[in-house]
Amino acid sequence: GLPWLAWAAAGAATAGGFAAVLLAAQRTLRRGVVEQFRRPSTVAGRRGWVIDAMLLTGSAAGLLEVFSTHQIGSASHGVLSLLVPGLLGLAVAVIASRLLPLACQALYGFTSARGGLAAYLALRHIARRPGGIRTTIVLATAFSLAAFAFAAWSVGQRNYRLVADARVGAPVVLSVTVPPGANLGAIVDRADPSGRLATAVDTYIGLSGSSAGQYTMGVDPARFAAIASWPRQLSAGSIARLTAGLAPPAAPPIVLTGDALRVKISVASMSLPGEVAYANVTTGSSPVTLGVLPRSGTVTLTGALIGCPCMLQSLALTLGVQQLKQGAANAQVNGRITIEALDVQNHGRWQQAGSPQDLRTAAAWRDETLGQAVHQAVPPVTASQQGLTWSITNVLGKIDPTLGPADVPDPLPALVAAPLATPGQSTFSGVGLDGSPLMMRTLAVLPSVPGAPANGVIVDRRYAELAAGGNLTAVGQQVWLAAGALPLIRPRLVASGVKITSERSVAASTAALARQGPGLASVLFLGDAVAAAVLAAGAAILGLYVSARRRRYEYAALEASGIRRRTLRGAVLTELAVVLGFGTLVGAATGLVAAILVLRSVPEFIATPPEPALTYVPQAAPVAGLLGGAACLLVVAAVVSSITLIRGVRADMLREAQA
Repeated sequence: GLPWLAWAAAGAATAGGFAAVLLAAQRTLRRGVVEQFRRPSTVAGRRGWVIDAMLLTGSAAGLLEVFSTHQIGSASHGVLSLLVPGLLGLAVAVIASRLLPLACQALYGFTSARGGLAAYLALRHIARRPGGIRTTIVLATAFSLAAFAFAAWSVGQRNYRLVADARVGAPVVLSVTVPPGANLGAIVDRADPSGRLATAVDTYIGLSGSSAGQYTMGVDPARFAAIASWPRQLSAGSIARLTAGLAPPAAPPIVLTGDALRVKISVASMSLPGEVAYANVTTGSSPVTLGVLPRSGTVTLTGALIGCPCMLQSLALTLGVQQLKQGAANAQVNGRITIEALDVQNHGRWQQAGSPQDLRTAAAWRDETLGQAVHQAVPPVTASQQGLTWSITNVLGKIDPTLGPADVPDPLPALVAAPLATPGQSTFSGVGLDGSPLMMRTLAVLPSVPGAPANGVIVDRRYAELAAGGNLTAVGQQVWLAAGALPLIRPRLVASGVKITSERSVAASTAALARQGPGLASVLFLGDAVAAAVLAAGAAILGLYVSARRRRYEYAALEASGIRRRTLRGAVLTELAVVLGFGTLVGAATGLVAAILVLRSVPEFIATPPEPALTYVPQAAPVAGLLGGAACLLVVAAVVSSITLIRGVRADMLREAQA
């Protein structure tokens, strides 16, 4: 909003305008009865036509200049476009003011036959007196500017909210740090069991390569769908379907809890002897060297685990340095082995690692050998009751054959911002939470991504952390909150040891955008236009009141002839309502048309954001509220004026009769 000094200046300007209206009407109020009863001269009428013609010509010339210089358009921001509301309002007001008497004359026949005496008198008074023309011009012009200013302000506020929603991502976003060893997702689950108030989000921004600038967000799909600020083009149902697609079924991760790992392997064949088996794990000392495989036969290999619990990332084979020096690097490795058992030692006791079905389900594993063909004549991984059989086919000696658990979809499904998407490309190399390349599959292209409108990629948080091997040292952790959830969730996070480092909100971001130069200008313009409309309405009501007051002898004669005071009051009220309502509605409609034409050319931001797509169509509810409020005020003013006028006329006639 505006500072207090600007509001004070606007109030002073409004008060000054009212004072000017009252002073200008003082002479008319003090004019004598005979002078007031005189009919206006024909010269004044002709002069009115000349002035109207000059106004209409100037407005039309100005509009033609604006349109011919291409000042209007989504890519144009010329200052001449700001003249359109005033010029258009003035031109329409001049035309409408001349149409009103003609319309009243066209209804003479109708009111002669039906419609009552009040409408009969009101229409003839409007048609034969110039006051209605002047009033229509003033009202239509003023309310045209007011309607345009209100539409511009309301559209600007809506666009500020759209941009703030897209940039922040949720009503409130907290950047946090968690205690060592704690999981933010588990903390948020305890703080919000309902799943509707808070969600954990992991963020990482690519710094180099083809993924530079990509903003990867790992989210909990169900919670994120309920809390994030999604593009308005998406329905609730489509949001739920898209986020559900981020987490397709996958094998559960194999958690290693203990101080040693033991693998029982049966080697059916191996083309090169001396292959060393090792395991990659997420934390601690990795890789874990297990031992050398024989050319054939069964062997049990053991390696020490340090820093676990951890998760098994893969089992792999490698040739020794001496073999590589002897030329085995370019030799092709072929073999077939069966992993019969996978155990961990915990407190001196061996127990099976993971689920008993892990080595009995081929779909729970995949060949991750670098450069290995995805489709092979013989499936690389098969399973039986004996265990998991792995076939190694034509792998260069310098490449380590690798077998990993299929606990992460490959490629990882992702929701991608439109500027990042490549047409016709369903998969792309993104960036994981650990900064390493990660193959992703485009699940859908969004007009804008919450929290990163133009450069965001949304993936499942659990899968992204698994793909990163638990390496989250460079990850920014956030908690996104629904509207009104901050007072409830914040104390629970703090009680769990979470430290809140910063806070962002849509409300604060919207207010910051509204405080920029274009936003302040729209508020100032709105205040000025409303003040002008109020002054114009006051002047119009006063002018019509004075004009009707001059006809008090006519009303007195009509009352003396037997016409009831209620009929006379209805005639005055109808006259006021028609003139005021016509000018107000014409002006408001003209202002809205000007808004539709010009708002794309009116600056709303210091630098227009590329995303999300802005809207320039005034909403129906605010416009209806504006028109309804104006109509109510004018109706009340017209009723009060008509009652006061009739009472004043009767009092004047009684005083003259007594005199």
